[in-house]
Amino acid sequence: MQRLNNNNLYDMTNFIGMLIGLFSALAGLAGIIGGILLIVAGEWSLLFYLIVASVVAPFAMAIPMLPGALFALPAVLLDENGYHFLSKVFAWFSSLYLGLVFAVWSSYVFIYVMNSTETFWGGVFASFGTAISPIVFMASKEPIEDALDSVNQTLVMLTAQIALLFMIVMGVLSGGTVYELGTFYFTAFAVLSAASITFVSMMFKSPND
Repeated sequence: MQRLNNNNLYDMTNFIGMLIGLFSALAGLAGIIGGILLIVAGEWSLLFYLIVASVVAPFAMAIPMLPGALFALPAVLLDENGYHFLSKVFAWFSSLYLGLVFAVWSSYVFIYVMNSTETFWGGVFASFGTAISPIVFMASKEPIEDALDSVNQTLVMLTAQIALLFMIVMGVLSGGTVYELGTFYFTAFAVLSAASITFVSMMFKSPND
């Protein structure tokens, strides 16, 4: 399978840009709806805490995310030396570590919000918006040099949003602890991440692979 030609790359880049904007808008919309419902319920202090958490989280999460480079770097080196399968394995390990950090953050936010609010839907929307906003922010700040970077960025955000939605649905249906909900998130993220890496490798496969 050949790499995408220039026209396809241009179309793909435009499509990816549209998806990034859509994901950012959805995250913002969830936060706005949740915020309005919290205000209506008179839960101003909870809303204030969540806004502060959303602002601080991207910087606070940067530190625990650093060890992911232990897998990301070998992935790049292996790919440059022609070990493409091993490169994808290490890329997946790096993604799993990222998913672990996201899982801890997202499950804690959901549990905290749902235990602190009296409005169910306000809690659901506010927890979704709060949990996903720093992830979308950090992903949007990643450098994009080509269509491959754009696709990877969008798939990370899509994976995080679907995993978060799955975790929230499971939390609403069955409840659970931070550990249990984090496991739901991490499992969904791991499966979707493997599918994403496979998808990208098929789309951008080199003739020499």
